[in-house]
Amino acid sequence: MKTVVVWRVLIECRNNYRRAFKHFLIGARAGHKGCLEYVKMGYEKGIITKNGYEKALRSYHKRQNEMKSDERDKAAATRVSEHATFGATNGFY
Repeated sequence: MKTVVVWRVLIECRNNYRRAFKHFLIGARAGHKGCLEYVKMGYEKGIITKNGYEKALRSYHKRQNEMKSDERDKAAATRVSEHATFGATNGFY
């Protein structure tokens, strides 16, 4: 998550860190990696409970698995190979 977004969440929550971390929990459950990092930080600081962190982590992984597909993997592999081929044949990199 970009720093600007983090500060915006904190400002909108009027520096109420528990409320801000609830927003990060929602984002992590939706599959946002940056929010998951903030949830982890909140757990380490004692703001988020172990149960809340576990639920967010499970939901995050569930969302990541839902977004995986063979077509996306093939497209990503094609982009990487085309980028490597393009760069090698045209003198880039």
